[in-house]
Amino acid sequence: MPLDLPPDEAARFHTTGEAPAALLDLVGSMANQAAVTALRLGVFPMLCAKPYKAAEVADSLNADQDGLELLLAFLTTAGYLTCDAEGRYFVLPTTKAWLGTGYGTALRLWSAIVSEYWSDLAESIACGPRADFYTWLGDRPFELGLFQSLQRGLAEWMIPEVLNLASVPENARNLLDVGGGHGWYATAFRDRHPTLTATIADLPSALDPYGENPTHPIDLANPDFSGLSPDVILLFNVLHGFPAHQAETIVHTAVRALQPGGVIHILETTSQPRGGVAEAAFTDGFALNLWLTQGGRLHPTEELSGWLMKAGCADVRITELERSASHTLLSASPVPPDPR
Repeated sequence: MPLDLPPDEAARFHTTGEAPAALLDLVGSMANQAAVTALRLGVFPMLCAKPYKAAEVADSLNADQDGLELLLAFLTTAGYLTCDAEGRYFVLPTTKAWLGTGYGTALRLWSAIVSEYWSDLAESIACGPRADFYTWLGDRPFELGLFQSLQRGLAEWMIPEVLNLASVPENARNLLDVGGGHGWYATAFRDRHPTLTATIADLPSALDPYGENPTHPIDLANPDFSGLSPDVILLFNVLHGFPAHQAETIVHTAVRALQPGGVIHILETTSQPRGGVAEAAFTDGFALNLWLTQGGRLHPTEELSGWLMKAGCADVRITELERSASHTLLSASPVPPDPR
C-alpha cells in the first residue's frame, strides 16, 4: 500500500530530492511482503469480519504474539489497518474493498513470481532470461491454482464486452481457442452461439481432458492445426508469451488454418495502456516480467495488425476495450482468393 504522506513530506521525496525516493520503494517492498503474509496467515479475513486485539489474533491463528504484534503495527503504518485506543485493529475500507475480495489472489501470485525470478534479474539481463515460467508453475500446485484463478477472473470480467465485439460468421460451425486451456472463452462463445463446436488447442499440460469442450494438444511455439477446420480462431492473451518472430509465425499459421469466410480475433495486452500512471507502470513491469519469465514481450497493436495483413487479411478492426485499459481486440478475415 503506497504510504499516504503529508504534502510537505511527499515534496521532500518527490520534488526537492531532500529525501531518497528509493526509500519509498523499499518500504513498499516490505509492505507487500507483510500484506502477503497477512493473507497467508488469515489475518485480513479475520479482521474483515470484526476488529480484534493483537493477542486475540495471535491466539486465534496460533501465531507468535510478538511477531504478530509487529506485523499488525507495520500494516497499520503502511496503510492497510488502523488501530483504536483500546488496541483493536480494523481493516481500512480500501483494504477490505480489494484484499477482502479477489485482488489478494493477484498479490500472492505476483509476490511469488517476483521472489522467484526478479532476484536473478541482473544475471538474466547479462546472460539471457530463464524463460521457464510454465515449468516452474507446473511444479507448484498452489501458485498454479492462483494463476488459474487469476486467469478465470480476468476472463469473466472481459467476456461480456468481448462477446459483443468479436463477430462470428453467420454459418460458422467450428471455433478454435488457441492457448485457451482454461476453456472460459470457448465456453462463452459456444453458449452465445449454440451452433458452434468449440475446440481448445493448448499445451497438453494445460488441457482438461474432462472439460466440456474437445481438446487438441499442440506446441504453442510451433502449432499444428492439422485436421481442424475452424471458422473462428481466438488468440487471446497468447502472443505476448513469445518473441516477435515466433508470435508472427503463430498468427500466420492460424490465419492459414481458417476456413473461407472465417475470422480471427486477437486479444492482447497493449504496450501503450490508456489508463493512468499506475497502469502504465504496471504494464512496463509486466513487459519486463514477460521477457524474464518466458522470453516474451508486449507486441504493439500496429505490429499485430501488420502481421495479420502480411498473413493475407484485410480490414483489420482494432477495438480498445472499455473494461480493461490495457487490452486491445483485433479482428480480421483473410482476403478471398481471386477466382480468375
